[in-house]
Amino acid sequence: DAEAYTVFSDLFDPIIEDYHKGFTRNDKHPPKNWGDVSVFGNLDPAGEYVVSTRVRCGRSLEGYPFNPCLTEE
Repeated sequence: DAEAYTVFSDLFDPIIEDYHKGFTRNDKHPPKNWGDVSVFGNLDPAGEYVVSTRVRCGRSLEGYPFNPCLTEE
């Protein structure tokens, strides 16, 4: 839950700063600018370099516990 960031800030803040290399609680995430993604095309048409890719998305939603604490109920 969102309050955990405040309640446990003494624990979380240094970990978050270390993980994100200096990103502090007062910093804001920069705006996304991926340009025109339609111009990317196939980045490895000969299949010589890209072996696999992976995209991980995570989000905690208000009113729900952190993901490891979720249950089917």
